[in-house]
Amino acid sequence: MKITDYKNRIVKFFTSKSIKGSKIHNNYLVELVENLEYVKSKNKTISFLITEIKERGFIIKVGGLFGFVSFQHMPWQYDNMKYWEAISSEIINKKFFCKIHLLKKDPIKVLIDAKVHKFQKLEFSKKMEVEGIVLNNVKYGLFIEIGHYFNWKYGSCVGLLHKKNVSDFNLWKDKRIGEKINVVFHGFREDNKIILGDNTTIKEWLTGELDKYVGTTQDIIVKIDKQGNRLFLLEEKFPVQLPVTKTFYSKKNKTKIKSLLALVRNNEVLTCKIVHINYKKHKIIAKWLVNVETSLPKQNQNLINRINKKKSKDVYNLLVGNEIEVKVFKKDPNLGIYENKYFILNNIETKLTIKSYSYELSERDRGIIETNFKNGEIIKCIVSKIGKEIEVEYYIDRIKR
Repeated sequence: MKITDYKNRIVKFFTSKSIKGSKIHNNYLVELVENLEYVKSKNKTISFLITEIKERGFIIKVGGLFGFVSFQHMPWQYDNMKYWEAISSEIINKKFFCKIHLLKKDPIKVLIDAKVHKFQKLEFSKKMEVEGIVLNNVKYGLFIEIGHYFNWKYGSCVGLLHKKNVSDFNLWKDKRIGEKINVVFHGFREDNKIILGDNTTIKEWLTGELDKYVGTTQDIIVKIDKQGNRLFLLEEKFPVQLPVTKTFYSKKNKTKIKSLLALVRNNEVLTCKIVHINYKKHKIIAKWLVNVETSLPKQNQNLINRINKKKSKDVYNLLVGNEIEVKVFKKDPNLGIYENKYFILNNIETKLTIKSYSYELSERDRGIIETNFKNGEIIKCIVSKIGKEIEVEYYIDRIKR
């Protein structure tokens, strides 16, 4: 074919189909084709611009000529071809790089391969709010493309907005494919999958970072809300659950542990061992490392005051088996005969029994001892029983035990 015939065919093709009415210099068209031939022969990369979406790919412009790139030859792939339509508005007029896959002159036909395009690696340290495009809506969440937010310099960045990662999934479940929404990018999981959530999400629940605490001893802070509910927090933001079960405590101590937990104050710090991370419920399971015997109220006036305020059987059960101060009150001295009354925690009347570790006391012995008590005297006793009344035991040879 003569060069003049070749030029005439190029001019005829462009004036009739692509750019009719334009004044195109014959030599210019030939030069465009020759340039692409050179690029192809040297296996070089060249930039191209996406101009329009079609059923199986995109119309592109490369080296001044129109061409085509199939979805299979784009810089990234989707599992579903419909996803390309969802993001098409954000990819039109975007520039990428390619190699010339096929170049025909008569008629002119240009096919490219854009899989050679190189993207930067997405690095991330802190959470950020980004705009995403809904690719799919499934029962457990939304698949979101956020690559366009970074102008595609990292390529496609698809993440799952799982329903458990947002405070109220009802606000999200009706989102349509192709709809733009704002989500929070929290980084990556260990398998390099993108983590998406909303502003209420703490990223550590999504990344698995909390595993580092399992098996360690941590300080858990107590927070009491306006309704009087006690909250236990690790680092003042991660909810902690302190189960009082036979898995963690003996049957003997369970009631005492529950009572002690009922007495902890706002901002008090509890030393706990982290046992398990429940990522699904956003809860840390921990065991309170408390010594029941040494933590029970023994002349601890602050704790005594708190017990006074509670006045419940469960709380009083804290005292069983422990030493407590008892105040003697000698009542109504008629004819020189005194009737003793005994009080604990300043104002709670208790029943006192006098005993000995060494031998059995007679009623006469007990009477003499009670008579010798002084009004207002403080004696140290052991709490023996919590029933309709609190019972204590006074051992006359307690020091010799």
